[in-house]
Amino acid sequence: MNATQRLAAMEAIFAQFPAIECKKLCSDFCNIIPMSRLEFARLKQTNPKLKSKGLAWGTRVGGTFPGRGYVIGFRIEVDSVGICPLLKDGLCSVYNHRPGICRLWGLTKKLKCPYGCEPERFLTEEEAHGFMTKIAELGV
Repeated sequence: MNATQRLAAMEAIFAQFPAIECKKLCSDFCNIIPMSRLEFARLKQTNPKLKSKGLAWGTRVGGTFPGRGYVIGFRIEVDSVGICPLLKDGLCSVYNHRPGICRLWGLTKKLKCPYGCEPERFLTEEEAHGFMTKIAELGV
C-alpha cells in the first residue's frame, strides 16, 4: 500500500468516529500528543508552515495506548509550559488534520469531555483501541 492509499485508509477510519459538537474549551488537555508516523507526516504535508515552527518528532515513546493495541511511535513535544505547540489562541490550528488520539477526545467514557460535549454515541474501549491499532498499523 502506497502513502496515498494509507492516507485514504486513515481518513476512512476517521470517518467512522461518531460526531461530536465541540465547545472548543478543552485546550488545557492538549499536551503530549502520541501519534503514528503516518499521522505526523500528514500534519507536515497538509500544513507546510509547521516546518518553519520547527515541528519535529519528539521523544520515542515505548508501550501501548492505554494498555494494548496502539503502539505509540513518537509524540509532538510540548512547549515549556506543557502545551501542544499546535494550539493557537487556545484552539487547535490543525483541527481538520489532527491525529487520531485528538479525535477520540470525548468519544469514549474514559476520555469523556469535562465540558459537557457528548458524541452521538460513545465508542466502547474496544472500538477505540481497534481504531487506534488500525491507524498505527497504517503508519508503519
